[in-house]
Amino acid sequence: MNFFTAVLDYQGGTYIYQFYSKLDISGDVERIITNSKGDIRDIIEIYHKSDKNPVLLDGCENVWCDTFIYKENLVLLNFVLTKEKEMVDLVQDKSNASK
Repeated sequence: MNFFTAVLDYQGGTYIYQFYSKLDISGDVERIITNSKGDIRDIIEIYHKSDKNPVLLDGCENVWCDTFIYKENLVLLNFVLTKEKEMVDLVQDKSNASK
């Protein structure tokens, strides 16, 4: 699994979450939903259940973006592949070796 960072902009606030997922960035967002409150929790849950697919940004590598409207407000979601599986494995191996 790869490590992703999600940046969600909504009503002037910026919310950042990190999660592990396969290459499809729909991800395992159950933990994010559980740890979020109010509108942000609803936004993430609605997006997770939708059939939307983020778009790879032109001129960028491993960065996707998507938008939608929630309660008449724009939601901007950015996903960044923070660490590829090989790097995640390497970091975990080093962490386990130091124990």
